[in-house]
Amino acid sequence: MAEFFCKTAEHVRANPIAVKYYIFYEATNNQPIWTSYKNMCRRFGSDLMDYQEFEFWFMRFSRGDFDMDYDLSKDPKKRGLRDLPLEILEKIAKNHLTSIEKKMLGKVSKYYQAVVGLWDPGFQYIYLEINNDYSILWLDRYQIQYHPSTRTHPLYGVIDGVSVLYSDNQREEIDYSTHSEEALRDLAPILANSKLKLEKLYFQFNTSFRLMNTESIENKFKNLQQKIFTKSLQIDASASQEELSIIPYLDPDSLEEITLELQTVIYSSEQDLKNRLIPLGLLAQCQNAVNFSITINGDPGWFPVENFVNCKNIRVILTNSMENRWTTKHVHKWRKILLEPTTLLTSVRLAGQSSFKVANFRKRIAAVSEAVPHGFEQRRIPIPGTNEYWSIKYLYTRDNFLDIIFERDLK
Repeated sequence: MAEFFCKTAEHVRANPIAVKYYIFYEATNNQPIWTSYKNMCRRFGSDLMDYQEFEFWFMRFSRGDFDMDYDLSKDPKKRGLRDLPLEILEKIAKNHLTSIEKKMLGKVSKYYQAVVGLWDPGFQYIYLEINNDYSILWLDRYQIQYHPSTRTHPLYGVIDGVSVLYSDNQREEIDYSTHSEEALRDLAPILANSKLKLEKLYFQFNTSFRLMNTESIENKFKNLQQKIFTKSLQIDASASQEELSIIPYLDPDSLEEITLELQTVIYSSEQDLKNRLIPLGLLAQCQNAVNFSITINGDPGWFPVENFVNCKNIRVILTNSMENRWTTKHVHKWRKILLEPTTLLTSVRLAGQSSFKVANFRKRIAAVSEAVPHGFEQRRIPIPGTNEYWSIKYLYTRDNFLDIIFERDLK
């Protein structure tokens, strides 16, 4: 058989018998049919053969019929699920398939992938974790793991790919892909569904390959026809600024909460930190969020406060560090900007380790504020030219942890 098979993609595309031998090896290698079809498309191009013809030869070879010269046109047409009206097919799926089973149906063929894309996915929580050597995708309580793998092809030898393990112990071997790319490829059609209504979308990136994250992620989001509906977003980001590849493609009207964990990156210069944070303050999603939290590992004096004055509220948290601590100078920088008439912020919270004594802090705050009747550790500062003021509440613990809340209110 091997003499009919040429190893170069160009020769295979020009040789129908070679294509059939490739399908024969896939069919006798116990690969799922849709996985085999995708592997063929990756190697030889998606225009080599449509799925229906591939399925025909794959199923013949799987049941032991190896006639390569069979005339496909003589095969009688059979009716199947594809012949049902779409509304009937949707009713069947709604009554008899779970959200995960509908997703798996979409992996059977391009036709079913398009059909499933018209249905409500039914997921409320999506979590994607990408590490250096594996990825994990959670769809509600259903987990999919992606690990690098190799398999030996009878003609091509060792092929690098991805081993996909599902919660129900099903396994899929995918050639010519990486674990992160395959996880993103599975996630993309779900996010592209206009009926998707998420409670929370959560990304965790623990990688050192900077280029993959930003380019692969943003390419997936750019191809969406509409912005993603989610009430809450959390991103545990690396040095690759993945948040800027995701947040612009979320629906700003539905997004209520944004949590950015950026503490894994240590910023050695003010400009590095500003380059990462300034674009966030310009995004409508960040400006409209009811709760917007950023955790950083850097000098709090470098935080570009002036670039976040159009947000509704913001919480800035410092990771535990001996070098990066709040000082009275930092707090008063925020106070001055909050008193500017152009500031739209209504709530600010600053938390983390501090470098000053509580008695000195109380004294500095008292000098620029007035007491609140019956308010323990609470002061207020009138906003010039308005009938509003900033209420200041603060908690200071023995281990020098400071938690200050500025809230805007009417007099």
